[in-house]
Amino acid sequence: MCKRKSALAVLVALGQGLPAVLAQKSAYPVNSFLFSWDAPGTTFPVPVTTQCESIHIQWGRGSATGPNPVPPYYLQVYTSLFLVPIIIPAGDGLSYDWAVPFPPGTIYQICMFDSNGNTGGCQDKYTIIPAEGIANCANATLPSQLDVEGIVHDGPISRYGWIEQCTDIQIRPKNGTPPYTFTIAPALHPPFNMSGPGPFNWTVDLSWATPFFISVADSAGNAWSNGVLHSGGPGVTSDCLAGNSTTNGGVPAGAAAGAGVGGVVLGLFIGLASMFLFTRKKIKTLEQQALLDLSGDAYAVARLNITQCPHTAASTPWVTSDARPPVGSFQYHIEPFTMPPSTTSDDGRLRPSPPTGTGSGNAEGKVQAPPVTIYHEDGTEVVELPPRYPDGAASPPARSGSEGGSGSGSGGRGGRRFLGSCQQPRRPNQPHKPQRRNPSPQ
Repeated sequence: MCKRKSALAVLVALGQGLPAVLAQKSAYPVNSFLFSWDAPGTTFPVPVTTQCESIHIQWGRGSATGPNPVPPYYLQVYTSLFLVPIIIPAGDGLSYDWAVPFPPGTIYQICMFDSNGNTGGCQDKYTIIPAEGIANCANATLPSQLDVEGIVHDGPISRYGWIEQCTDIQIRPKNGTPPYTFTIAPALHPPFNMSGPGPFNWTVDLSWATPFFISVADSAGNAWSNGVLHSGGPGVTSDCLAGNSTTNGGVPAGAAAGAGVGGVVLGLFIGLASMFLFTRKKIKTLEQQALLDLSGDAYAVARLNITQCPHTAASTPWVTSDARPPVGSFQYHIEPFTMPPSTTSDDGRLRPSPPTGTGSGNAEGKVQAPPVTIYHEDGTEVVELPPRYPDGAASPPARSGSEGGSGSGSGGRGGRRFLGSCQQPRRPNQPHKPQRRNPSPQ
């Protein structure tokens, strides 16, 4: 019992001076010695062991370049059977025989360290196969188990899970006596240790499919382990394998929250700026269209008394209050108001304008009727000129068949109708009130 506590105290001392920080990356130590139990001259070791088979473990300085090892030595055995590591004192010599007591199907892995916590590395994982005869060996002594919570990027840690590369494993001891030592033990690799009050965060910076175990030991000799685990892939990123200090699995919560708030603010700014520019452009477009953009609005044409000019000169322009032409099918022409040439005679009376058309008549061979003079009771003399029609016509244009009706002058469904000429200038009547004189007796 004293030897077991001494071994665990050495294991805890191994992690002293390595504080636990967020998403700490591995600083794997250099081996101080090397060990193996394969037969001499074996080129390709077979990673299997018969149940209760006694393996002859040997170690020595060899080509190791770490600190000089100091005995006594210890074996740290991880298994897929138990949730605690097994610490076995190996003595002060350079060899040790150990009968492997685990049942068939168990996967185990052995690591070694000396009294100062200097490591001899970890061997490959081996699998127990059934013995040919009756297996008879002493059982292993297990330490008391700690209550430990393990969390990975997608939830609670699995007993035999595959954890994506460059994501974090968080280990939180729930009982025991601090300080704690958290150990990561990859196969064929030196183990990595962190020490402190916990919790511990470690970034999985192992190559794809590397098997490994993890364990926690407190200062009172209690322990916990989990595995065999594997580094899964392909992960979200492999930056941690190239020595990059930034990993996707270890982003601090403050940095993530700050990035999220910054993204929201930036998105709102871009949205408001886009809305402002769009609204400004729309206002400019409406201003450029001005107040006379009356495309398709027959009501506005009627109110402003604007002559609606079709693209075809032969067609007769007309507008009704209940019929809107299609947008873009008409253009509008505002005729300027021009004063006609003087038509007064020497005595101040109005004289009729010359008939329109060529020769002695208009296009149809007819001349327009002469003006009519009306005398009012107060002596005012008014000359009413005959009506004028487009292109010198003597009669108004014929109604279209769609207007129908008889002489009511209303088109369609009783809407108003406006007639006019596109190119002929207006010739308004010019009432003239001459000097009062007594009419000659009739």
